[in-house]
Amino acid sequence: MCTLQGEGFWGFVEGSDDPLSPFPKVPVPTVTANSTTPTLKAYREWWQKDVKVKDIIKCCIFPSSPPASPATCYFPDGVTLLHLRCWQGSLS
Repeated sequence: MCTLQGEGFWGFVEGSDDPLSPFPKVPVPTVTANSTTPTLKAYREWWQKDVKVKDIIKCCIFPSSPPASPATCYFPDGVTLLHLRCWQGSLS
């Protein structure tokens, strides 16, 4: 928890719905085929942060005890694996 908060990623896994919270939820940006360049850039940046969140969960928070569902974190399926799925699997 502290690692995710310290890195500014707590909103990716357990953020608050309150926009004034120090850790508001960070939803996946919505993109379409007609999205603008800044929107696509924000989308790619979100996925880069998502990968960091998964790495923190895998390596720092639960390094020696695999989650209840090992496929959740330890057999990554690329960018289709959301940080939240990894986090929820680790809490099972």
